[in-house]
Amino acid sequence: MNTPEQKQIRTIFSILLVVTGAIMMARLVNAELLVEPSLYKQNPSRKWPASAPGAWPTFSSNDRVRWATVRSLAENNTFEIGQRIEDPTTPKGYRDEGILFEDGFKSVDAVLHPDRKVFYGTKTPLLVMMAAGEYKIILKYCNIRMAEKPWHVVIPILTTLHILPLLLALFLLGRLICSWAISDWGKIFTFSSACFGTFLTTFAMTFNNHVPAACCLFYVVYLLFAPDTTWSVGRLFLAGLLAGLATAFDYPMAALGGCIFAVLLLTRWKTSLLFLLAMLVFPAIQTVINYKAYGIYEPIYSKFGTAWYEYEGSHWNKVNLTPPPTGIDFLNQPKHIYAVNLTFGHHGLFSLTPVFLIGLIGLFFAPKWLSREQKYLWWTSIPMILAVIGYFVATTNNYAGWSCGPRWLFGLIPSLLLGLVRASDYLGSKCILRWTAYVCLGLSIFAAQYCAFNPWRYPWLLQWSQYQGLTNY
Repeated sequence: MNTPEQKQIRTIFSILLVVTGAIMMARLVNAELLVEPSLYKQNPSRKWPASAPGAWPTFSSNDRVRWATVRSLAENNTFEIGQRIEDPTTPKGYRDEGILFEDGFKSVDAVLHPDRKVFYGTKTPLLVMMAAGEYKIILKYCNIRMAEKPWHVVIPILTTLHILPLLLALFLLGRLICSWAISDWGKIFTFSSACFGTFLTTFAMTFNNHVPAACCLFYVVYLLFAPDTTWSVGRLFLAGLLAGLATAFDYPMAALGGCIFAVLLLTRWKTSLLFLLAMLVFPAIQTVINYKAYGIYEPIYSKFGTAWYEYEGSHWNKVNLTPPPTGIDFLNQPKHIYAVNLTFGHHGLFSLTPVFLIGLIGLFFAPKWLSREQKYLWWTSIPMILAVIGYFVATTNNYAGWSCGPRWLFGLIPSLLLGLVRASDYLGSKCILRWTAYVCLGLSIFAAQYCAFNPWRYPWLLQWSQYQGLTNY
């Protein structure tokens, strides 16, 4: 039976959840690419548009290429978003045409198939197909075309793929917080951090794979850490499916599934095989789709650095120019500098959202009421976080390009929030620690809201660094 105090906390959580949902919906309904004068003043190499751009709720190369593929799938039943046609009458001897070259869909995140001479988006296909299925319904039953009424298509699709799943994830997290945290201060602080202090709500207004992947991982965390539950076969199978779906959306997020599999392998190896089988379902489906669509089994972005990306006229072909190109897409910093900037620097997971540093510390102290298996999984979260960060430091160089936060690391948010639940009780017990937590929360909310009008902009720390002349990319 709920006590009056528990009912009061649930009421506060409900209000915070409504506020969060309303803010996300307001941003989505009002989503529109704006051309900011300060952006061109800050980057003299960028040219001001020769004519006024059209009104579109698509923001960057990253989301526009997804929408181009969604439109092509629903309207033309193909992943092809453009063609390169030989044309001796043109100066270059060819012309490019198709959805990719229309207003609202132009993107540098496209590849040219070396043999077929057709353009494809670089993004993994499963999530795009889900969005295309929704657009197909809108097109068939409402006769609404995205090129004519883009908001009528973008709003319902992102509501179902981003906002509603994220609200469900926050609701489930709230249930965990209510059952775990001891102090009312700790409960409210943690849930407020989840609602307003992460970049997930910032990115809910633009089509991306990180928000759906993080939502799936929230569900996995709830399934395995919900109070008064045991790891039944059915629960583990569902967790495996969701972990696999997160992996299909965002491949490095397989790290959490790998941790679960390792724990199961140590404690109940027969069930571990079932979990692994469930986890492979959606990646296997995506691999089949990939082969049917593009003729290759591996993800398209694995072709980076090849003729798929570096074709004539490609943004990525600039790497072959002399002198070499500048800008964030072509950085080649020493790895130790890159690692610092990705964690505690201008794109830092812990500098932009310092509540996660508190959460990381909290992961060292597993709650005593967890089962043995749950404690093993809790502690494996620490090497998992370090491994994911290390993977991106080793394999990337551009901080995910134009992005207001370290979007490649968003899949770590569910685990870090679990740690925050554990740490917040202790912080609330001492005045100086409580005020330190307030500062961390305020800075996290500031970073998440700074680019609320367009998530595909530099973080505030990098912009400040540029204005001070400390960086030039």
